[in-house]
Amino acid sequence: MSFVINNNILEKYTEEEGITQAVIPDSVTYIDDEAFAGCENLKEIILPDTVKHIGEAAFIDCFSLESLRIPEKCTYLGDDSFAGCYSLKEILIPDKCRLAPYILDDALGFSRGLPEEECLKVKIRYKGEVYNYETYYDVAPFDENGEYIGESC
Repeated sequence: MSFVINNNILEKYTEEEGITQAVIPDSVTYIDDEAFAGCENLKEIILPDTVKHIGEAAFIDCFSLESLRIPEKCTYLGDDSFAGCYSLKEILIPDKCRLAPYILDDALGFSRGLPEEECLKVKIRYKGEVYNYETYYDVAPFDENGEYIGESC
């Protein structure tokens, strides 16, 4: 595996042929914008509990990524983090993590233009709830601070 890490910031991961799992070192506390962009073959990315921030489009176009557990200490998950992650089945997000405004849209497939039956595959566990395409509009999303904004959105 090829990581570019600078002052506890994972700036870039370069995919190697035949590698489907990336285990991020415990020294990393910050995942930079687009750090895993275009890693088409990664099925699993194991983030250490030390990660506190995940930047914009961190996992964009990781076509094979199947699931992701966001660490409990993570307090921010950036926009477009899951855009182009066509194989996602489940995302676990800690309750205290603040979500960028459109992260649920990205993860569920709305921004990807997927047909409804494809959007149903992704389940997001956040704030004690499970969100998927069928329940998304019944349980209004959260605002940019991770706060529930109610039925009026």
